[in-house]
Amino acid sequence: MKEQKFIVRNMTCNSCVKLVESELKALGFRKAFVKLGEVKIADDKIINETIFRSALQKHGFDLVNNYEEEITENIRLIILEIVNNEEGIDSRMHFSELIESKIGRNYKYLSKVFSQNKKISIEKFLILAKIEKAKELIQYRELTFSEIAFNLGYTNTQHLSAQFKKIVSYTMTDFRAKQAKNRISMNKL
Repeated sequence: MKEQKFIVRNMTCNSCVKLVESELKALGFRKAFVKLGEVKIADDKIINETIFRSALQKHGFDLVNNYEEEITENIRLIILEIVNNEEGIDSRMHFSELIESKIGRNYKYLSKVFSQNKKISIEKFLILAKIEKAKELIQYRELTFSEIAFNLGYTNTQHLSAQFKKIVSYTMTDFRAKQAKNRISMNKL
């Protein structure tokens, strides 16, 4: 039995994993392991890459073509994993050291590759990922802004607030109010 491994671009959540699993089953592959950004198929049957790529592209995914794209996707997945960690982010964590240790390459090189492929620095991507997570947590309405800031590794709420307003163009309070208003409007339908 031969194992085939693929790196899949643009997977961001468990729903993405389920979609890819579904496509693999539709293609006749039952022995597949799928996690964010990665597919391993343990089967005697060899997958047709063109057909698999086409099935993935229907959902906005694609196969990674080269080593530098693989590095970029791995960095993206590491950042998403850290930001979505339910235990929160340790504010003393050095992302550069973590990324270096997980990928096994010098951070300067990794940063250059990521920036060339994503047209954004690792640091800016990390901030955008944190703000997306903050938006999600604000919508749940279960945590205070201070708790959200702490969970995302900010040393204070003001730092998160400033980044949030710069990126979203709303304060966190205004964003929460707008989300509540939208929820009320949807309930009237």
